[in-house]
This record gives sequence, C-alpha cells and structure tokens, in this order.
Amino acid sequence: MEPPKYDGTIHPEEWIRQILLFCHLKQITTDQEILKICKLVIDPKINVSHHINTIDELIKALKQDIFFIISKDDAKRKLSSMKYISENDGGNHIKFMKEFLTYCYNAEVYKEINEMKKYLCKTLKDNRFLQKEFVNKVESVDSTNELIKNFEEIVFKQTLIKYGSRVALRHVATGKYLTSIDRNYEKSQKQIVFAGKSLPTSDSTWIITSMGCKKNGDIVEYGDYRIGLINEETNKALFDTSIHAYCDTVNKSTSFYWYFQNLKSKEINSFVESQDIINIVYSDIEEYYLLSHEATFKVGNETFQEVVSSEYIEESEEANYEWCIELIK
Repeated sequence: MEPPKYDGTIHPEEWIRQILLFCHLKQITTDQEILKICKLVIDPKINVSHHINTIDELIKALKQDIFFIISKDDAKRKLSSMKYISENDGGNHIKFMKEFLTYCYNAEVYKEINEMKKYLCKTLKDNRFLQKEFVNKVESVDSTNELIKNFEEIVFKQTLIKYGSRVALRHVATGKYLTSIDRNYEKSQKQIVFAGKSLPTSDSTWIITSMGCKKNGDIVEYGDYRIGLINEETNKALFDTSIHAYCDTVNKSTSFYWYFQNLKSKEINSFVESQDIINIVYSDIEEYYLLSHEATFKVGNETFQEVVSSEYIEESEEANYEWCIELIK
C-alpha cells in the first residue's frame, strides 16, 4: 500500500485525511514523519516551500496553489450549471444531493450558508414555483442540515395541480363534489352535471387539460385560460350554457373556456395547489361563475343538486360559488 499522491484535483483537507489514514495503518505517528511523507508524494509541478513546518501550513499553501484554485473554480462552475430534476421526471435525488454537497466542499462554500443557498436556488431555475418557495422558506436558515432538510421538503411537495392531473372539485358550502354521470337532462338531452356525494368517486374525478400551449406535466396557473375539465368516468368535457353546466363529447373542434380564480389572492401567474379555494369561471363572450346550492332537479325519479352559473357573484351567496380543488393521486 502506497500513500495517496496529491496532484491538485482533490481538496487538500481530504487528501490529508487519506494520508493520516495511511500513516495510522503504517503506525507512523510523529507530525514530522507525516509531514515528510506528504511532501514526498506531492506532484513535482506543484511548488511547495521548504520552510513549511506543519500540516496546517501545508494545507494553507496547497490551497493557494494554482492547481487547487483551478479545481475550486471548476467546482463552482459545476454548481452553477446543476439543474434539479425530480424523480418523477427521471432524476435521482440522492445522486443529486451527493454531487451538490461534494461540489460545495470542493468549491470551499460548504460552510458559507448563503453561497449554498444561492447555488441550490439556481438548481430550481426551471421551476419558478419551487424556486419561490425555496427562497421564502430558507431565508432564516443558518445551517447546512436545515438547508438540505428544507430543500427536500419543497421538492417532494406533492400539492401542485398540473395539466393531466386528476382532481375533485368540492362545493364548499354543501360539501358535495362536482359530478357527472351518463344521464341526460330531460329538456336539453345534454349529460347532467350536479353536486353529488360527499366523498369523491370516479364520477366526480376530472382530468385537467389545456386548449392552449400548455402540455401535460406543466403546472396550472391562475390566469391560465382555456382550461378543460374531462370527466374521468364518462370521458366527456364540462361546458356551460349560462343556465346550467353539462358534459358533452370532445372532438377536434372542441374549445374550452374555463379558468380558475384564487380566492386567497387575486395574483395572476401564481400556481394552483390542492386544497385551494377557487371560483370556476367559464369565459367565452361573457363570463359565468359556476355555483351550486340546495336547489334540485329531477331526471326520471331521481333528484340531483343543481350546478348552474351566474354572470356575477351575489354578495349574499358568495359561499355558493366557492369550490375546493383537491388533487387525486
């Protein structure tokens, strides 16, 4: 077994640890003997002063050498170019974190918490929601362990609504879910939509789609127009007639005109999350707000709770227009 050589591509402190392990195994114990071995296995292209008398002095000298400076700058470039890819999209979280922390150590920012925050934030540049969450959550963080813990909590957060997501829409005032089944209104012969049971089923499961430029996997934002809601059980889309909601077949000429309003914030371009309380708005030539109430209608001998729409929200009945969007996994 030979002592590990130093060529400037490893952090000096890590190399010294390897040297100390070698010396321990060889029962070499004095500081001067260890220092002598260190000097003998340093690459001759690296200039080390003959006046160095301690291990600490040697480490300091190696950190000032151009080979280590180049290696440190390379680690910083790698940190700047890292991009976090979720495991759902084919990424490897453990490998990512190991590489990130290794580069931080090699770049000598491992103990500089604000620098680590900056680099970790850059890895989320393709996901504005997560990046914003990260910035807000780690502002007061002052340790590496806490920083990594917060990062993991954010990236594994499973509450964002995306195109292609399966959702349920619970009417807040009555606790019943927006539902459609393969039955038609008696007058219009359109598939009925109503507030159904107080637990979600496949009849009350809706798939978020887009008529715009968004694709499956993109996050749904408040301000996105032309959202489609496809009933999972009947495979028909939700529409509105300004009188009542209904479902109908989707074809190549179908257009969707739904969008969501966030009742917590009127901010455009914020992201839709599970458990948000929203207005569901149909916007074509006119805008209509989806609502439900205790009123009912009949199909044959069966009675259903109405889902209708209104051009404006009655202040005295605001709760009737409120829906809770819930992500179904």
